[in-house]
Amino acid sequence: MRYLPHTEAEIREMLAVIGKSSIDALFDSIPEEVRPKAPLAVPPPVDEATLMTHLRELAGRNTGASMLSFLGAGAYAHHIPPAVDQLLLRSEF
Repeated sequence: MRYLPHTEAEIREMLAVIGKSSIDALFDSIPEEVRPKAPLAVPPPVDEATLMTHLRELAGRNTGASMLSFLGAGAYAHHIPPAVDQLLLRSEF
């Protein structure tokens, strides 16, 4: 399920309140010479579980002094989507 925080009508309303004609107009104050000339070279999107695995692999490259930790004794590895943490912050839950 896609998360779309604002409808087109809400976006138009917000732009009208601040006096801008489009989202692109929000960036008019940025000088043309420092704006990117081409789209950023970013990898294609992945699902959360794949991203978390990738980030764990990147973090695994960190080496240093003894990285001994006693946190979470008895816990096992499982995926908890980041959205769950946000939902738990809501007062109705």
